Amino acid sequence: MATGETQARILDTAITLFNENGVKAISVNRIAEAAGVSRGNLHYHFPTKETLVAAIFDRMAREMEEAGARDLETPTLAHLRIMFERYAGQVWQYRFLFRELTALILRDSVLRRRYHAHRQRRLAELEQFFEELISHGLMARPDPPVTVNGLVTLSWIVCDNWLAFLEAGGEAITSHRIDDGFALVLSLFQPHLKTGDDGHS
Repeated sequence: MATGETQARILDTAITLFNENGVKAISVNRIAEAAGVSRGNLHYHFPTKETLVAAIFDRMAREMEEAGARDLETPTLAHLRIMFERYAGQVWQYRFLFRELTALILRDSVLRRRYHAHRQRRLAELEQFFEELISHGLMARPDPPVTVNGLVTLSWIVCDNWLAFLEAGGEAITSHRIDDGFALVLSLFQPHLKTGDDGHS
């Protein structure tokens, strides 16, 4: 098996196990066994569990950024919903990262730096998208003290912490409950969106 294929198999296996059981409950040995590779082979690609989690984060961040690379080319209300639906799917796919985000980045300074860089890029891109909606007449600029930056920041806080909120309340994390979280995020922007528009600029 080629190196890239082996790494992908290990990452896919780890994501499944972490989503089902949490990071702390899963040993490197269990990942190796489930992936059908030796402990030494896994260690060669990912020397520690931390490097494995960081690699998963890098994959997620890369997928998110590649998927959103052309969002600014379609500043419409219809595309806004597509963006929310796409992100909800990514949260479900990598739900362990969102569920355990704070603990993971506090334990790993490298992951923390990567997360902060990703967050800054995505926040800037999202703010620019909403500014485009405003310039195309699809969204009203919020009245002070509310700002576009503030709405985007608040939406990010909800997205990053929704799964932890559910888990702390003893609720099962399902794709439907993730959708509920994104409906809540959309409600933050709803009062400022030009309702009745067909979603096309």
